[in-house]
Amino acid sequence: VKGARDAQLAKEKSNLAQYSYIRLQQQVKPHFMFNNLSILNGLICERKVDEASDFVYKLAYLYRYMITNEEENLVTIREELDFVNKYTDLMKVRFGATFNVMIDMDESIEESLVVPCSIQLLIENAIKHNAGTEQKPLDICICNSGTHIIVRNNILKKISPEPTTHLGLKYIKRLYGDLCPQDVVVESNENEFVVKLPIIR
Repeated sequence: VKGARDAQLAKEKSNLAQYSYIRLQQQVKPHFMFNNLSILNGLICERKVDEASDFVYKLAYLYRYMITNEEENLVTIREELDFVNKYTDLMKVRFGATFNVMIDMDESIEESLVVPCSIQLLIENAIKHNAGTEQKPLDICICNSGTHIIVRNNILKKISPEPTTHLGLKYIKRLYGDLCPQDVVVESNENEFVVKLPIIR
């Protein structure tokens, strides 16, 4: 029994380390930093001091959240949604009205648990793989059922889609598999893409 428990703990630790690495790599990689510094420089050049200060605060918050939770399996849904809101604000400065994020979550589940950065990663993937415009924006909706957090977006195919390995989604599935009995559910058709993350209580 002890050997099986130790093996399970080692598996959880390995999956967490791999997911943490991917999560941080996606944010720290040069183009992410370059894009955000370019946006910040633009705000400074336009003498938008308040907007630049707010941008720096939110960018610092993103990195602090990721570093703080680098070795954490779970955070509260409230904490994750605060992170998502600041991430969305930064992306709005870059992409403007080409996408919308709508959150309709029951307050009763705010202290329930979720894998850190999992909702944010789904938003990032949706923006990356769709071609939203101001006339036809990408709409991302975050809500909940009794058992899952549901993240859905309409599909607006790019003319030249970016290659993807789906590694982030694979590791989210593995980590949830170690932490709870319910599976991450992925559904898609020609009109929308849906991911359902188990609510951990």
